[in-house]
Amino acid sequence: MKNVIYALCFFMGIIGPAYAAEPDFSGNWRLVREIAIENDKQYITTNPDGDLAVLITHTGDSFQVENQCAHNCARSVRAYITDGTLREVPNNVAKVTYTAKCDGDTVIISQKTEAVTPFGPAMTLIKQVWSLSADRQILMVSSCSQRTTGTVAVMQVYERVH
Repeated sequence: MKNVIYALCFFMGIIGPAYAAEPDFSGNWRLVREIAIENDKQYITTNPDGDLAVLITHTGDSFQVENQCAHNCARSVRAYITDGTLREVPNNVAKVTYTAKCDGDTVIISQKTEAVTPFGPAMTLIKQVWSLSADRQILMVSSCSQRTTGTVAVMQVYERVH
């Protein structure tokens, strides 16, 4: 009996993590302006279009983010595959590559944009860490952008819209 228990523990130790549920970020999220932080300082976004929101569709290794706002603003949709593979995004102006992967309760997206500007070549590196609170009602997006002009770190906090 003791050997069966050891075998079961061994089996669950190896197979169990493979079946652990990944976080599901799907849903509508509204930006909590009072908590937004840029370079360790609180900032308030001033958007005349009202509340900023994102709609996330997260199924399997597909992670899609649609930016939304209350009034007349441009719709923006970004789609990622979270398998950790380096991918190129079709873009007519710049070369954009990214990797995205799930890591526990987070999604990590690293993106590189290279372009030729009138001032010469330019490159931007962006790393985003998307994470959910324990109750899955708060979404935190930590972004760090490195450019030739400097580094900007931003933390955005969203609450789930029901």
